[in-house]
Amino acid sequence: MMKSGKATTNIALSLAAIVLIFGYQNCGEFYLDALKVGQFGSLGAARSAGGVLVPSTDKIDANCLTSTAYDACIIKQNPVAASNSPLSANATTRRSQLASQAIYGVKLTSLSGNGRLENDVLSVQSINSNGAMNTSPINLKSTPAATDSSAFEQVNAYYWMNRAAEYFDARTKGALPAKGKKIRVIVDDTITGYETESNTIRLKKTEASGAVAWNGDVSIHIFGVANLMLANPNGWRTLSATTHRTCNAIDKGCCTAAAGCANAIRFGVGEYFAASMFPDRTRIGEGIANTGNPQSIGGVARNVAALSSTAAQVFSTASGHAHALGLVYASVWWKVRETAGSAASAEIDRIFLEHLSLLDGTDTFRTAISKAKSVDARLYNGRHSGKFDTELTARGL
Repeated sequence: MMKSGKATTNIALSLAAIVLIFGYQNCGEFYLDALKVGQFGSLGAARSAGGVLVPSTDKIDANCLTSTAYDACIIKQNPVAASNSPLSANATTRRSQLASQAIYGVKLTSLSGNGRLENDVLSVQSINSNGAMNTSPINLKSTPAATDSSAFEQVNAYYWMNRAAEYFDARTKGALPAKGKKIRVIVDDTITGYETESNTIRLKKTEASGAVAWNGDVSIHIFGVANLMLANPNGWRTLSATTHRTCNAIDKGCCTAAAGCANAIRFGVGEYFAASMFPDRTRIGEGIANTGNPQSIGGVARNVAALSSTAAQVFSTASGHAHALGLVYASVWWKVRETAGSAASAEIDRIFLEHLSLLDGTDTFRTAISKAKSVDARLYNGRHSGKFDTELTARGL
């Protein structure tokens, strides 16, 4: 189930303080010290994974745990995507399933070199620890769903968020808003979302429901939302009362019109981040739904590559649900990126990241895209403007 809210004792909502997405149903040269597993140069290092979507070092390997070729063994995208089947509700069976899926062998890049699971973008940790996890081999190759440890969840979240940070920052010539912000990431919290006041991404973990941090796509989605909020913090202190309304007991959880609202744009930004990292399987949130089918938001499948409905159709189907309409915003960008082709897709990504600093709580889809077109005019003499116009027209905007 999708929720928005702030985690306080009275569960009061404050969208300026927290964006609760789910409730849950390099400078310097690359180096490797053989005595310090996984210690690499910082974000943007000349030989980090950079703008490569899938580094050649990372691959599915059933012998990952015993191989010295990898720093860590994680789950590729999410548990449902990794196995093409839902996880069991039985905790013992589920642990066995997850162990069989945690065979994506990876190198951990951009670590700060201080022996912790952090860099200048992220510091990933447990709610029970006072700092980031020690990057010892035993921690980096932990198994998922351990009852007394969140080591696996920390590694899984670090890899996917850092992979997104490296990829987007390299492709956009350093435009990543989160660079240098050191977002705190908690992988075993009681809620899921991004809290602006403390600059913290919270990922829920319970014995009954499992861990959101098993889902690389959802982690990247929330990392994308954090980038939006960090790009223009003051602009998101309030959301327009004209373009938002309360629904399902959620303050400003719906847009008042098919033209969208800031809350929808916010969700769409996260979705574009996530889909871009998994372009061959843009079914984000499968592991949260855990049904074998794409997650549905207000009756709309969470798959931006497949979404061709107009904004009005989605608005009607989802009764204005902001997150459902956010899929429309993400799909507009996805189609523009696709139309630009591989040769110019990095330009679309740069426009996307640079337009984040212009967005605020008063925007609709039209005003947001207008701001994107102003970035296109500044960077590329407006050569992508027609692509945005074509897609807005196709969506009835």
